[in-house]
Amino acid sequence: MRFFGIQKCLGAQQGWVLAVGFFLMACANGSFLTRLLEAYPLNQGNALFVGSVFAVFTLATAFVLNLFCLVFFSRWVLVFFLLCAASAAYFMSAYGTVIDQAMLQNLLQTQVAEAGDLLSPTLLLYVLGLGVLPAAVVWAKMPKAGNWLQALRHKVCFAVFLLLAMVLLVLPFTSQYASFLREHKALRFYANPTYATYSAIRLIHAKWQGSTHSTPLQSVANDARLQEPPSQHGELVVLVVGETARADRFSLNGYARPTNPLLARQNVVSLRNVTSCGTSTAVSVPCMFSLGGRSQFNDATVSKFENVLDVLQREGVHVLWRDNNSDSKGVALRVPYENYRDPAVEPPVAMTNAATPACS
Repeated sequence: MRFFGIQKCLGAQQGWVLAVGFFLMACANGSFLTRLLEAYPLNQGNALFVGSVFAVFTLATAFVLNLFCLVFFSRWVLVFFLLCAASAAYFMSAYGTVIDQAMLQNLLQTQVAEAGDLLSPTLLLYVLGLGVLPAAVVWAKMPKAGNWLQALRHKVCFAVFLLLAMVLLVLPFTSQYASFLREHKALRFYANPTYATYSAIRLIHAKWQGSTHSTPLQSVANDARLQEPPSQHGELVVLVVGETARADRFSLNGYARPTNPLLARQNVVSLRNVTSCGTSTAVSVPCMFSLGGRSQFNDATVSKFENVLDVLQREGVHVLWRDNNSDSKGVALRVPYENYRDPAVEPPVAMTNAATPACS
């Protein structure tokens, strides 16, 4: 099969790379195209610019695919990207999510039970229609690479061709692209799979830096002292962490539906001027227990420092982390831990002889 004459001058495999790039842009980028048309409606004379953006992002997708397509593993790479992009397209369409570094971090920490909650017939259709079927075509029809030196030359020439083509597509609309990059930066976050690939590279780099620059756990708040020693009979403090709660869905904060009927009967105070460090559990929970606070929180280095639980335990407070979610996201690594999602763990009827446990 010949794709726009590219097979003859740039190699047979590059034609397939461009075809997959076009397929992904046209079929797996509904979220990106929807937001693009909202920002640049066609009925306001934006048709040519929108067409240019579509073509540029198609070529950019092909450039990324070509970059990762090693000479003798191109089919594997294209199949992998098709399957990943199909899954990403579903989650971006169904939940409005962006596949960024934090979301990929969540994916790495997701357990089987949590992943099962996300399965649905619609997800299966996305994976089959946008992933499995085109991947099967690529696997069956894409020619194998011949001489590695010739294939490498085709690969480099194709990359140059894509870059030149993108420049030529941008030049007639330089003023509009300047506006696009300045006022609609968030649009690129929905480009599938280019932004997810960029985020994955950043995540790998961060993980690599963390592993190669490992340092001993650093102590914090060394001057912290209990004002009064724990009483002999013990005092129980229960801290319930529900980090996925949204303030605008609390009836305590004015939401129309009665989402907090039991709390409304109690003398509670709802703190409304509070902002999370992130929208993911992997970020928000470590931030809650870090000593630096939101302004100084760094997801890449938080695991190198002690947290609030470490300080409490060091000063003689008996800390117990009870978990009914996936895990503590690194917060409770050095304190007693009970996972209530494990059938073998049963909550005790009562707690005795405890100083000041903290539970989640």
